[in-house]
Amino acid sequence: RLSPRQQDVVRLLVAGHPVPEAAELLGLSVHTVRGHMKVIFSKLGVQGQVALLSKLAGHGAPRRR
Repeated sequence: RLSPRQQDVVRLLVAGHPVPEAAELLGLSVHTVRGHMKVIFSKLGVQGQVALLSKLAGHGAPRRR
């Protein structure tokens, strides 16, 4: 299960925002966003951003709970 911040990162990536822009929109450093991405990849069992986006393409972005 992704944390709310991790869900925010995924939503922005799915919407097509590059990492630096996602970081700016979230008020985070690029380093922090990349750290979140590593955890997201691990939790979802993917090995990179392309694999993440492919996995989510048919499922929609994760919902915030």
